Parts: sequence; C-alpha cells; structure tokens
Amino acid sequence: MKGASDITSAANGAAANNVALDASLDKFPMISDGKEKMEIEKTVVLFTEPGKPLSVQANYCPDITVDPDQIDNSGMTLYVEGETSIFGTQPTVSVSGLITATITGTLPTTLTEASIVVSKGNMSRKMRVVVSQPFLFNPKINNANPGTVGTGQDAVANLTFTIPADFPTGLFPFDVKIKTQGLYAAQSGLQLNVIGGEIYYIYTATSSGQKSLAFKTNNANNHETVTLSANGFVNGTVNY
Repeated sequence: MKGASDITSAANGAAANNVALDASLDKFPMISDGKEKMEIEKTVVLFTEPGKPLSVQANYCPDITVDPDQIDNSGMTLYVEGETSIFGTQPTVSVSGLITATITGTLPTTLTEASIVVSKGNMSRKMRVVVSQPFLFNPKINNANPGTVGTGQDAVANLTFTIPADFPTGLFPFDVKIKTQGLYAAQSGLQLNVIGGEIYYIYTATSSGQKSLAFKTNNANNHETVTLSANGFVNGTVNY
C-alpha cells in the first residue's frame, strides 16, 4: 500500500490502494477508495453473557463523488472467519445492511473470537466478535482485600485493580465506575458523579495492566465496601 501522511488519509484511501483487503485498516469503522465508501457501526464487540443478541449496522455508498449521502445496502454479502461456534444463530445481513446474530447459550471457558466480514462492490468491513467469561478487576486497597486504612480523616487508601492483558484492545478507552461513600480522590484525572444520591468516580481506562489510584478517607473511622463496575467485568469489591 502507498504511504499515507496521517490517519485520515489512510482511512480514506486512494484509488491505487486496495483498501478492502488492507488488514491495517480493520480498526477503522469507515474506508473509501475515493469513490465507493463503506462503514460499520462497530469494529469490535464483546459478549460476556450467553445467548445475547448481536445487532450492528453497515452502510455502503456507491459513489461519494456524485452523492456522498446516497446509501445502497441491497446485495451486501457476509461471511464469517474464525470460531463460528460462538454463535447460537449464525450471522446474517439484511437488505438494509443490519447484521444480526445471537451468541451461543454456553460461553467458552477461554476467550474465543470470530470475525464477520461484510462486502459490497469493491469495499468490505470486518467486525471482531469476542466471547469470554466476564473479566475480573481483583481490586485492593493499600495492597490488600480487605485493606487496612488509618483511623483518622485523610488516611491514605490507595486503590489498585487490573485490566487483564487479553481485554480486547479495540474497546479502549472505556469507563470504570468506582462507587464509594467514604473516600475522595487524592489525584487529578477522575471524574466525580453523583447518581441516585451515591458517589461514583469515573476512571477512563486506555490500556491493560495494573492501575493505581490515590484516594483518602473523608472522615475518621470509615469502613465500607468499594465497588468497581464496567461493561464486560464482574463487579469488583474491596473492603476497608
């Protein structure tokens, strides 16, 4: 493929590049060769519950030089690469470009995935479908669960947790909600939300690995259960 000066150029492509077959562009929802254009609503989807429905939209524009808003999804084709066993009902694409399927009723014991490829004209888009047991945070406060925290106000209560290495990279960034009534953030970069009278801090995860967040107690002699939640994860709890 010819070199591109930036991400936009790479995604838009050029007539000399076979963008439909270029694996380096799989992460982009939209591609174009300068005339045809195809886009897909999501490039990665994660399921951690059995039997759930899949519904993702794909759109094809036959000639953006004539009418960039014209969509014609009739005649779109679909095939599946990888582990088709993750589907209870195999994927199909409708005349409107809607991709549908259902996930198997029994989750595999290890992370398993397949790719759905939809095509029309000279364009195609690929979507990874990842099926896994729910991921675990394994949270700790001051390196233990339950954690030991000083009895005074403003006692250090450092929260650590893990984003597993096999969490799909295409789903970053994502938000982790941290529910606590007795701690306040002792660092920048956390958003504070109050939902239904309860306090949540929002941490935006951008990569896998262990995360460490600085908190302190807002009163003396605090004791509580801190809960972490995010899509695809078992709620993680840590006491102090």
